[in-house]
Amino acid sequence: MSSNEIRAIHEDRSSVLWIGTRSDGLIRFDPERQKAKRYAANLDNPATVSQNTIPVIYESGPAWNGALWIGTRWGLSQFKYNDETFIRYPRDQNSPPSLSHSEVRAIFEDRSGALWIGTYGGGVNKLLPNENGESPSAFIHYQHDPSNPKSLSHNIVISIYEDQSGWLWFGTLGGGLNRFDREQEAFICYREKNGLPSNIIYGILEDERGHLWLSTNKGLSKFDPVTETFKNYDARDGLQSNQFGEGAYHKSRSGEMFFGGINGFNAFHPDSIKDNSHLPPIVITDFQIFNKSVPLKRDSLEESTGSFLLDKHISETEAITLSYRESVFSFEFAALHFSAPEKNKYAYMMEGFDAAWNHVGNRRLATYTNLDPGDYVFRVKGSNKDGIWNEAGASIKITITPPWWKTWWSYAFYAMLGIAAL
Repeated sequence: MSSNEIRAIHEDRSSVLWIGTRSDGLIRFDPERQKAKRYAANLDNPATVSQNTIPVIYESGPAWNGALWIGTRWGLSQFKYNDETFIRYPRDQNSPPSLSHSEVRAIFEDRSGALWIGTYGGGVNKLLPNENGESPSAFIHYQHDPSNPKSLSHNIVISIYEDQSGWLWFGTLGGGLNRFDREQEAFICYREKNGLPSNIIYGILEDERGHLWLSTNKGLSKFDPVTETFKNYDARDGLQSNQFGEGAYHKSRSGEMFFGGINGFNAFHPDSIKDNSHLPPIVITDFQIFNKSVPLKRDSLEESTGSFLLDKHISETEAITLSYRESVFSFEFAALHFSAPEKNKYAYMMEGFDAAWNHVGNRRLATYTNLDPGDYVFRVKGSNKDGIWNEAGASIKITITPPWWKTWWSYAFYAMLGIAAL
């Protein structure tokens, strides 16, 4: 071996290992004979590999006669088995049909035989074979266009995958996950705002149920393309860390998945990852007026927020009546699920005031100010760490009394005065 810094490994159909190094070129290793051969770049010899930093190696199918593709920092190379030479596909600024960027970070062949090349700044390129399995010189470019929301979301593409349904997926270094519609020639992007833990997608694999598993720099995410929803996992769920690595992902023949990161790698079978189905009880744990907890009557010697006291703990209280003077009040609440309580989620609403539920993530406090006198119902619901929601939740009735000059008998008195004046 000429180098201990390994960037890529590929086993070809002959069980030969191809190893891409950080700066010492390509190594061909025969495990049976325990022999290695190095292929290094030579600027004076165009039949050598493009460059000695090799982050990706890919073996294509019959449409390309089983060619071996080498992604480097100075372009794309194709290895020819018959004479052990290379065909170079460099970035040529004077030739627009050439590769859109010199640094190649991902290679993938789709079911139609098209070769997709992700670059570090030039978006993604498509290369089509001719009838002889050889490549024409023209690359089709797909790049980010700020004026076109249906364009690729980011020009650094580091992972590519085609799922069972034929959708092409592109993972970017900052632009999230992209799905490509071949018929419309358009991209649909999923970002953090759609539920991703991060907009950096290092690896993409698919399980038998059609879910995509995505490695990021903020954990692992399972994506359902049908419902377009994400289920995110982090170090608290047993990951080696939240930081995964580019190119460090693999699915075995048995369906087991492997994702590598800065503290080793995780190995799991997707079918073994089960959601916790426990429905968490939801309780209101504290009631505050002007940001101070309201004490029980039996504890009235303690400092109080005013004249209002609780007959029993707020979790056991069904209804409370407040004066208009108690204009700022808050509820604290909790979902009683302790596997990873910081991942429990909450939503609340005040019936009679809120038009919809307020989804507040893992925040456990709701505050209301200056509600009009009237009758209300405060409701709160929550989920466990796996997103199983207790929709019934907890509730409490609230009555806010008006000031004396806004009571019915005051209005009656005003009416009588008006009649007397007339």
